Amino acid sequence: MTKYVNERKHTYVYQHRTCTFADSPRVLMSVRKWILLVVLAAFLWPGLLSAEVKTWTQSAKEGSASMKDLVPRLASDEAYSDRYTFDAEFDGGGRIEIEMTVSNLGWGDHHGGAVVRAVLPNGKKYVYAEKFDEGDWTFAKDKLDLNIGKLRLTGKGKRTFVIKHTGKTPFELTFKSRLPMWSPGNGAIEVDGKKFALTLIAPRADVQGKFKIGKEWVPVKSTGRASGDHNFTQFAPFDLAQRFSRFQDFNGDVFVAWRDIKLTKENGGKSITWLVVGYKNQIVFQDASARLRTSNNVKDGRSGYTVPKAVQVDGKRGKDNVKLVIRGSTYESIDLLKDYNSAVKMVAQAVSKPYQISFSGSYTLQMTIKGATATIKGKRAHSMDYMN
Repeated sequence: MTKYVNERKHTYVYQHRTCTFADSPRVLMSVRKWILLVVLAAFLWPGLLSAEVKTWTQSAKEGSASMKDLVPRLASDEAYSDRYTFDAEFDGGGRIEIEMTVSNLGWGDHHGGAVVRAVLPNGKKYVYAEKFDEGDWTFAKDKLDLNIGKLRLTGKGKRTFVIKHTGKTPFELTFKSRLPMWSPGNGAIEVDGKKFALTLIAPRADVQGKFKIGKEWVPVKSTGRASGDHNFTQFAPFDLAQRFSRFQDFNGDVFVAWRDIKLTKENGGKSITWLVVGYKNQIVFQDASARLRTSNNVKDGRSGYTVPKAVQVDGKRGKDNVKLVIRGSTYESIDLLKDYNSAVKMVAQAVSKPYQISFSGSYTLQMTIKGATATIKGKRAHSMDYMN
């Protein structure tokens, strides 16, 4: 393990992510990721020229990620972060969200952050959150072995992740992914040489483990209702995109996920969309340049944003094609600055007006893959984070 120390100092405010079990489809943490970065950016905001943008499919050849690719990169960019998120819904009740972050946001560089939010098997809630300065957390340079506070994440083989927690409610969980790691295209969007990279490190996982509740260790498991992501970024979200959209579901033997990033006007305003389908233990379809269409737009009274209740994503790869149609019925809008004081909100809103719009609804997935045709329906809808 390596203890990392860096003497560079910055004046950004430390950011953390909050967790919400309402976030659809997968329980995603971080409805407020990067929010506090906008506070200083409001004072430094430059006039932007048209940026050079490379999408998932333009930067390099398509390839698979490995455990070594998940080692923190420790970039020097002001908005740099490496973020690892895992979630699981346990058989018989209970769920958990876990996040570990290395970030330059705050005083100094390469802070470590650790967050756990869980509903335990006995129905009680458990929350753990700590942040650490440079040098107060450790990692291995040649493999995924990250130790931040009372959380430790270790990669095993090609598809297994072990997470141990030594807080007030200790636990040990092993995530074994049914599917291989997957990234859209080459795995990164580039804007003027800076990257936003995403890997589904455990697209669909089974979990075995235990929690210590009181004096007893209580076993838990999740049968195919768990997942893990890793993302690396060198810039703040409002600097990249107007909107981030996402959808994911586990439906029988099928896994389906879609995400879209609508770039800012300065970055061309294009929607960059990918769609992936897994069946049992294989990725059977992927399109890193899928087509997004929206309809049934309504104006949200709280945020002022016009949001689509209906979404259609069309993917094509060779002779295979997939169509995902999502119909939102009701939605909730959340001001991602609502928990901050008025001074912070006033400054932040000078460059960003972040709201999350989470829909409830249903979807239809139509697939023609390797000559076979299938239609799947489910109860799940999309979520959108608006930045500007």
